[in-house]
Amino acid sequence: MRKQLKKALSMVLTAAMVLSLGSGISFKTAGAAEEGFEAKLSGQMNTDIATVGEWKFDATAPVEMGKMTTISWASATSTACFSGNFIGIDTNITYEEGQTAKIYSIKVDGEECAYADASKAIVGKNDDGNLRITLANRWGGIEEDKEVFSEYKGFKSIEITLAIGDASNPIPTNKAKLSGQMNTDKCTTKEWGFEASAWFASGVESTIKWANATTNACFSGNFVGIDTELPYEEGIKAKITSIKVDGAECDYADASKAIVGKNDDGNLRITLANRWGGIEEDKEVFSKYEAFNSLEISFVITLPTGSGDNGGPSPATPKPSPSQDPGFDKPVAQAKDYHAYLGFQTNVNWLVRDAWCANQSTAAKKKMVNGNGLNVKTITVSAPDDDSKTVEVAYDFNKQFYKTGSGTAPYAKAGTYNATFTNATITENGKQYSVKMSGADFSKEKWNMLYVSTDIATSQTNVKFSNATIVVDGKTVATAPMYNKKDAAETYGYYQMMIVNPYGSKKDGTKVTMDDIKGLVMQKDSIEIKFTVSGIDFTKDQQVIKTEATGVAKGKTFSAGNLKYKVTTGATKLGSKVTAGKVQVVGLSATGKKKTSIKVPKTVSKSGGVYKVTSLSAKTFAKAKKVKSVSFKSATYLKSLPTGAFSGAKALTTVTLNKCMKKVPAKAFVNCKKLSKLVLNAKVTSVKKGAFKGCKKTIKVSAKKSIKKASLKKLKKCGYKKFK
Repeated sequence: MRKQLKKALSMVLTAAMVLSLGSGISFKTAGAAEEGFEAKLSGQMNTDIATVGEWKFDATAPVEMGKMTTISWASATSTACFSGNFIGIDTNITYEEGQTAKIYSIKVDGEECAYADASKAIVGKNDDGNLRITLANRWGGIEEDKEVFSEYKGFKSIEITLAIGDASNPIPTNKAKLSGQMNTDKCTTKEWGFEASAWFASGVESTIKWANATTNACFSGNFVGIDTELPYEEGIKAKITSIKVDGAECDYADASKAIVGKNDDGNLRITLANRWGGIEEDKEVFSKYEAFNSLEISFVITLPTGSGDNGGPSPATPKPSPSQDPGFDKPVAQAKDYHAYLGFQTNVNWLVRDAWCANQSTAAKKKMVNGNGLNVKTITVSAPDDDSKTVEVAYDFNKQFYKTGSGTAPYAKAGTYNATFTNATITENGKQYSVKMSGADFSKEKWNMLYVSTDIATSQTNVKFSNATIVVDGKTVATAPMYNKKDAAETYGYYQMMIVNPYGSKKDGTKVTMDDIKGLVMQKDSIEIKFTVSGIDFTKDQQVIKTEATGVAKGKTFSAGNLKYKVTTGATKLGSKVTAGKVQVVGLSATGKKKTSIKVPKTVSKSGGVYKVTSLSAKTFAKAKKVKSVSFKSATYLKSLPTGAFSGAKALTTVTLNKCMKKVPAKAFVNCKKLSKLVLNAKVTSVKKGAFKGCKKTIKVSAKKSIKKASLKKLKKCGYKKFK
């Protein structure tokens, strides 16, 4: 059981996006703390070492997109550890592919955790579908090749500094340091003795703060300024926006005269004071400010258009060679023939020849040729000596298959294994073709999946495959129907003809196990699948179905029913299949402003696009004049209310929360003077103080008995007592 669980979690982590320092962000557009975003320290620890209960960390921090925040936990009586099942940070931000974040600091019992390489933290999603940052995990984390953070056992405090952002609010990825070679006759801080730094993002204001109660600093001497780790290049712009000395604005400094150049390492430097010239280059600069104990400098550094996150030009995009497919949605070939090959998965050792390279990153998938894995040169598998660790290995699709995770002989170790594969080239309709594997003893295995994949685009709707004839060790043992595995075809636009597939549907007859095919046995040396195909139009160029945007574009707003929405993730269309996008409710439509009752839907459609309703803006129902009741019962993709969601809604009497809404944020119902009924579909786990400030009436809580009893206790602790 443990091995199965371990494999399942390993697959989840493989699918998660690895933390990408300095790369772009792609969250839903939101940039302010009033959106109600929050990060929470989570942990399922080794209770033999730690006394903190599973998932019992009581530490949260508000998240403002693009800004750094710190989560702190400390206890005088309880201890925590990094060993166990999981330590990480959970958020209430809906996870989307491409999201990233940055861990800047991890302090344990007040000291920086030197053992942790924060760049190896994993960004993925938790069971609620929200963004999770994994620090330590028995199945892989920051140090996935060992029991992570094993040096840190029984600690009483932890402090983690992080940032999460979006395209409009980039996270700080560059570092600046306060530098000074001061006059030691006038101050006690030694030359270059400033210990102050700050992270910053291009075009966003940041502040470096230095303070010391026992030593002081001065502006006279050789140099005072800001050094960065960015290589200096023409086009970088820097501006000092504020200089405060001992808490007061430095009125002597003309910040516009700061000098932007490079230091001895060739990195960007902003010079404030310099005996050879600086902000006030005609005199000994800032001579008025000697022996101060604190210095605070705000600045903005803007990188040239096209620069990478760490300065300098972005790497040039390599041009594909003529033999490479230049893009996933481009024509894959111009020849008038097609290809087929054998694919499989076993359920003993999880031996795989993966048609779609599901364990590869999106970038790797886009390198595929002819819509299959034939030209993939490397794959990621579990390490042979430790299946909790992954390694990238060379891989020849035409000669090898591979496995991940634990197993039994003869394939007890993860890695790649050789066999001989024969693919098929399809040149005409009605002819019999075959695909084959030989030179591999699978007698101790069992087929979990067995199929034939092709590079025939599903846009060719008349293509038909006949029953498969299965030959094992040279002997015909079975015949079986072949059917199109819909998910692979619709995702990648090619026919994948399944024979064994327990993941299919009983309803349409596509769920087939090995035991359902009479006569099918495992090979000691070879397996061959023979089939015929008809209906191919060989006059057409080979072309995958192109994924296209549909509906309303990302960032645009539209009205539907009683509400107004903003598209945060665009909807797409692949053939006839539409993939839902996401929207945020941003207000009432013209129709909605006349209504007294509003029901927020689960999904909404517009202009051919379908959208999940996943969030509310802070002003959706604030100061609504006529709305008396609002129900979120159907809107189950919407998992939280923003701060101040109904602030000042004077006519509001009734609100119905859905089964996912378990927290009441700050100022949620401020000055809702007529609010008298709150309908719950789940236990309330958190109610911020002041959430019901200014309410006047007794608020009746309507819910199942078990939900109501627990929720009333939480509600009455928020400062407003009139609940029943």
